[in-house]
Amino acid sequence: MKQNNKQIGQIVPYNYTIKLDKKDQQLLSLLITNARLHYSEFAKALNISKSNVIRRITILEQKNVIKGYHAFVNASKVGIQSAILLLQTKTTEDEKEQFIKNIQDNPHIYSIVELTGKYDILIAIYYSSEKEKDALVEDILTHIEIKDFLHMVHKTQFPLLNYFSESIHRLPINPLTILTKTQIEKYDSIDLHILAILSQNCRRTSVEISTFLKISRETVNYRIKRIISGGAIAKFQPTINFYLLGFECYFMILKLCKPTQRKRIIHFFKETQKCNTILVSASGNLMVFIQFPNNKEYRLFENKLFSHFSTAIYEYSFVLVKKQHKLEWFPEKLISYIT
Repeated sequence: MKQNNKQIGQIVPYNYTIKLDKKDQQLLSLLITNARLHYSEFAKALNISKSNVIRRITILEQKNVIKGYHAFVNASKVGIQSAILLLQTKTTEDEKEQFIKNIQDNPHIYSIVELTGKYDILIAIYYSSEKEKDALVEDILTHIEIKDFLHMVHKTQFPLLNYFSESIHRLPINPLTILTKTQIEKYDSIDLHILAILSQNCRRTSVEISTFLKISRETVNYRIKRIISGGAIAKFQPTINFYLLGFECYFMILKLCKPTQRKRIIHFFKETQKCNTILVSASGNLMVFIQFPNNKEYRLFENKLFSHFSTAIYEYSFVLVKKQHKLEWFPEKLISYIT
């Protein structure tokens, strides 16, 4: 398995799907729960050999089911904020493609997603102040002709995700669930470099990280535990090309007229185990990425959502996710900017 490369790539629809056997489904479910565990821990949980685990993961990578391994960064814990910019463009497909290419290298942009609805591009940005956010938004808008746009400051939640509803009770306890503290830690440049490395490939070993940063393995292990306990890492998870598994991804926006119901609605989404990201805007509204294997299952979920919360949801919209062009949870270029 390639562990020295920066594993961040596009997630694009395919015109075919891959069927996984039961063990591959279970292995993928375990990886999604905590991608940083050792091969031996996966082998023990699945009652198969370590070499079998390595072989299966390598094949999943070669088939592009697994696109990379990332530490999902809790941006607010390292002194930066995040916002979503939704664009309704009035350009040709070629012009849109060129626009996306032009902004991809901006270190403050950590995600670019193409959508199929009214808003056809979603851009997620990091910033440190309102002045900087306004300048970033203004710069982005000058590069493309638009009909409308919307930008929202948000906080991100990452629910437990399990595409196949496979039992994960045999997996060793996820350290992220037991070490996180409420107070905000102070991170130095070494901590931030470790965080950047893990966000690019969370399966990099402590030995590899220590060699790269020229510090001891013990120091790396201590700092990783400290970063986790400070809450700067939300979870370790592979990036899955869900299209290859026969899933569609939906982006939903919910405006709430009963904010007191927000926690219950978020819990409802988490219970599906098909929702990989929940964004809570500063105004209290929700934006959600959720996957289903077909439109029928999505409609069943939608009906259940409204049967429970029809009086709490004032306005609601959803679109299909067409393509993810960029996903980079913590660009290394941001380190000097933060410190």
